[in-house]
Amino acid sequence: MAKGSVRKKGKKWYYRFYVEDASGKMVQKEYAGTESKSETEKLLRKALEDYENKKRDTAKIISILFPQCYSSHSVLQYFQNN
Repeated sequence: MAKGSVRKKGKKWYYRFYVEDASGKMVQKEYAGTESKSETEKLLRKALEDYENKKRDTAKIISILFPQCYSSHSVLQYFQNN
């Protein structure tokens, strides 16, 4: 499961976590939260849950459409080679 963190800038809290981009590299995404740390932590948990669900759904679709490929990076290589 992905990990994230919250930080305060001025009066507002922000949350951030790493996501995998199309090339397979991990990149950090940061989003504005609220003025409450606890509410921003809830937003972070929801964002991480949504990201993991999307990642799981994408992997499921890829495994159905391209059973010979095992990762998104493999799918990119497949399209580049064919």
